[in-house]
Amino acid sequence: MCGRYSLFTPLQEVEMQLAAKAVEWENFEPRYNAAPTQPMPVITNEFPDIIQYYRWGLVPRWASDAAMGSKMMNTRTESIQEKPAFFNIFKYKRCLVLADGYYEWKAGTDSTKKPTNNHTAFTCRTTSCYCWQVCGIPGKTACKLFPSLPALPMQM
Repeated sequence: MCGRYSLFTPLQEVEMQLAAKAVEWENFEPRYNAAPTQPMPVITNEFPDIIQYYRWGLVPRWASDAAMGSKMMNTRTESIQEKPAFFNIFKYKRCLVLADGYYEWKAGTDSTKKPTNNHTAFTCRTTSCYCWQVCGIPGKTACKLFPSLPALPMQM
């Protein structure tokens, strides 16, 4: 997955298209540049008719600091089933991350990279499949997280 994406389609429209009910409405803000560690709406395989808010990133079981979630926000297809941090969640904990656009960085004329938003109207097809987990660092509140995984078929 990319390093940034957007979701600015009204949540009522998303609810209608996905036949799901959003919880925590007061937390929804349209995002034109969603970044790792921000809470974003997802639908999990555990509750397929509820839109919930999960934080983008992964804190492995063995981590002692939740800050690791900002470092583990992407993985490669080739290593998903081999890396201990991803194996179980890849197998059992799937979620759809709701998006209506994503950013790719393209080389400019002066050798700098510039973000380009690839936007499309929100449809069920613009969601992507990811994994999720609930993280519990001793002494901290548990947080719900999703790391970015390569695009997978939309099956949960």
